Amino acid sequence: MMKEDEYRRRGLEPHEKKSMSKKTFSILVIMFLTAFILSLIFEIRIFIFLTLTALTGVINYNINLLTFRVDPGLEVFLSLVLTRTYGLGYGLVLIFAGEIIPDLLTARLDKDTTLSIIFTLLINFVAVQYPDVNFVLLGLILVTIKFIICLGLDIIFMFAPEEMIFETGLNFVVNIILLLAFGDIFIALLG
Repeated sequence: MMKEDEYRRRGLEPHEKKSMSKKTFSILVIMFLTAFILSLIFEIRIFIFLTLTALTGVINYNINLLTFRVDPGLEVFLSLVLTRTYGLGYGLVLIFAGEIIPDLLTARLDKDTTLSIIFTLLINFVAVQYPDVNFVLLGLILVTIKFIICLGLDIIFMFAPEEMIFETGLNFVVNIILLLAFGDIFIALLG
């Protein structure tokens, strides 16, 4: 849990949740409509990519504004899907725009988040090396390796147990569920 000083530093009162401003929401709507129009003119791939990236960014931004730390890690699953279907560049942009930018905007880019981002980038680089391996199987292996390494580093750096559970652990569980439930579906729809 954050201390009162950290809440005030971020412009929040303890136990107060800040919501997305109307200006931010308006910009997102305009971006979404622009992406939709461009995708109709050029290619639906752009629309899907921008929609997934914007969705990830909005979810991460709002989660970062909660008074307690959680990290469901939606960007891990979606970056792996985009890397497999559209290429590594799309996955990397999703990580940057959907995870790093919201973390910078909400002052949540700390040590454990940085480690998670680094390993998310690495598993995308590895995923691109094995295009013929079943996506779900490869994703399960990579997400498990990321979890083991991040948990080990969390222990070495003596992160709080709640950070290990609600960030590293939740990220792992959510991505395993997403891979098993939706991995093949996303690859079939986007491929």
